[in-house]
Amino acid sequence: MSSEKLLPRELIETYKEKLSGLHSEPKTTYIERATRFLDDFRLEHNLSVGSEVYAELFRITTTVAAGKKARAFRE
Repeated sequence: MSSEKLLPRELIETYKEKLSGLHSEPKTTYIERATRFLDDFRLEHNLSVGSEVYAELFRITTTVAAGKKARAFRE
């Protein structure tokens, strides 16, 4: 049984916590790094791309990345 079936809310909260500590690296944008992180997290927890949990994680990733980009433009 996959982690998705066991603990979807807890998985999402864990993802949010780890994503909040993520920073861009030299020669990469935050969204590139966050996308790689999302894919690694998906593989680690056996989530299918079509699942509701993955869709929520993708939404969170793009929202956070958009917020970081908006803050960078304001600075």
